Amino acid sequence: MSEQDKLERKRAQERRRSKRYRERKKAEKAKQEEQLGVAKVELSFSSSDRDRLDVMRQARAVVGEPYSREEYIAELIQQDEQRYQEQVAALGCCGKCKSPLPQGCDGVFDGDSDCWRTRQYRELML
Repeated sequence: MSEQDKLERKRAQERRRSKRYRERKKAEKAKQEEQLGVAKVELSFSSSDRDRLDVMRQARAVVGEPYSREEYIAELIQQDEQRYQEQVAALGCCGKCKSPLPQGCDGVFDGDSDCWRTRQYRELML
């Protein structure tokens, strides 16, 4: 067997090994998502945002180990959802169409000074 044949054979083995690895990781990911409801989400942060994240997750821990990045971001999402639900519950009805908010008139009266969508909708924005 020539050196070229040996090299080709080795490359083919590496490709098969890599393919099996990718398939195994894909199956693991699907199993985690199905059984645990866990899905991996990748985020890109600027270096300044990453630094702020690290500072805040340590600052919020107060005592003991700092939060992991995942824990900290998950907690922020939960707190934001709770804050949003409280804001929506406090909205009541639109002054123009009297429909429950935030749905209201779906913009039919947008621009009217009595319509919630004209000015107050910003209360729900971040």
